[in-house]
Amino acid sequence: PVQAIHAIEEGNYAGLFVGTKKRGIFKSIDGGANWEKINNGLTAEAMNIWSLCSIDSGSNAGLYALAYGEEGVFKSIDGGLNWQKSVTWNEVVDGKYKIQGYKGGEHIVGLQYFNGNLYAVTSGAETQAGLIFSSTDGGVNWQKVGQGPGELSGLYAVNNDLNAYGPRTGLYVTVNTHAHTPKPRFKLSVTNDGINWKDFFNDTMI
Repeated sequence: PVQAIHAIEEGNYAGLFVGTKKRGIFKSIDGGANWEKINNGLTAEAMNIWSLCSIDSGSNAGLYALAYGEEGVFKSIDGGLNWQKSVTWNEVVDGKYKIQGYKGGEHIVGLQYFNGNLYAVTSGAETQAGLIFSSTDGGVNWQKVGQGPGELSGLYAVNNDLNAYGPRTGLYVTVNTHAHTPKPRFKLSVTNDGINWKDFFNDTMI
């Protein structure tokens, strides 16, 4: 099954990308009519792709894939033709925290690009909120910047979106309510980057 989808609209590497649970990453350049598997450089353990995102310009430009479990983040600078591991989750972050998979009892459940940085979130648990990490160097080094408003199940980014209904720009997380399906309820405050959260539906601070 498909678990992640990402589009690059312009440039030499424009296309539609999907991450799957067991077969890695596929790319389409004709709107989804035809697909090509693009797993060169991904390890056998990294076929479970949880998130995809891209940075369009600068020294960290590239396509990024989050592999579920212990494998970590992979980066491609040629539109997905070749991949290299950017970081593993068992590397120590900020001297104290570890972004890792099963060994730490938590999972990485999202990777997104927003406002110049990469962001990753851990799942947390029923009694522990998920943690928010950011990277300014393309995923090589990470810093803990805060925690989410509960146990998290996903991370999503909206960059530079202004419309008639008001700005929607921000980082969003889905919070696991333990009612079979997660609800996309919380929005990250754009000015505070992972520290202050607001309920998306009623504009209440958490």
